[in-house]
Amino acid sequence: MRDESRHILVVDDSAIARTSMRIALENVGHRVSEADCGNAALKHMLGEQPDLIITDLNMPGMDGIAMVERMNEMGRKCSVLVVTTEASNALKEAGKALGIKAWVHKPFQPTAMIQAIKVLTHRKG
Repeated sequence: MRDESRHILVVDDSAIARTSMRIALENVGHRVSEADCGNAALKHMLGEQPDLIITDLNMPGMDGIAMVERMNEMGRKCSVLVVTTEASNALKEAGKALGIKAWVHKPFQPTAMIQAIKVLTHRKG
């Protein structure tokens, strides 16, 4: 998979969740950056645009939905995968309208997350 390596920004207020995702992603050859909230993710994107963002929804300061709204306003478009405990259809529809492409439920299984990334990156071309 190294030839399909992506730069992935993991956004989650839980250091344990970020570390778990980082390990799973690096084990399959991806380069990973981390942010602990939506604001930190947006600052990161001012300097470097990731190929994919994996974000939690419920975070202090700026949640995942608000972060994606702000990304869109800034013209920073990339695929977004949500990893969350939230399962509301209304929330999923709101996210879909903003361009969120996939949802994985916590506690996540690394294989489910990696499979969702494969689907997203193949959609992109």
